[in-house]
Amino acid sequence: MNAALDLVQEDPSMMNNYLPPGYRFLPTDDELIVHYLKRKLNNQPMPYNNIPTLNLYEFRPEDLCDMLMGGGEGNEFYLFSPRKRRSSGGTRADRTTPYGHWKATSGDRPVEHDGEVVGYRRALVYYKSSGQKTDWIMHEYTLKDQSSPAPLDAPENVQRLWDDIVICRIHKHKKNHRKRPSEAVDESSNSLPAGFFNDFDEVME
Repeated sequence: MNAALDLVQEDPSMMNNYLPPGYRFLPTDDELIVHYLKRKLNNQPMPYNNIPTLNLYEFRPEDLCDMLMGGGEGNEFYLFSPRKRRSSGGTRADRTTPYGHWKATSGDRPVEHDGEVVGYRRALVYYKSSGQKTDWIMHEYTLKDQSSPAPLDAPENVQRLWDDIVICRIHKHKKNHRKRPSEAVDESSNSLPAGFFNDFDEVME
């Protein structure tokens, strides 16, 4: 078992915010769905509880970045956000903001975990109110049963899943960005240790 889990055994509350020194929060698509979104919807503890919950459609992406990244150099962040319908009886998502809108650039792509589809990922790009395309990109993740909008006459549990929150990864695409020699490292070496999530499940049982 790794040092992070040793500390959690002494004080389980530390798991909510703990990342070992030198590690970055770089979850894979399936980890975001299985270990974060699914747990959030089921009101279960999460391995890392620093992902905020807010309505991303009330802000510009650069404002979200300043809020969540503190104006630092990092430009990738994660959040839980609710979805809303374009009309009260409709089945299309309303992705407008007071300053522009998010436009989907792909359909729902399946995300697998242990050989099974557990959810979907959709890519979107942000456009200003003037119609100008920006470099802000979002990946929206939904559970398998949560992806397609449900009609309002659908069973209540199905409606709840669609109207509930999703998890989003937002970043700003850097054009013609070449990594410096010091940056050219295997990012997997800075991700959480293998088996971290399995260890977390064992500790929380």
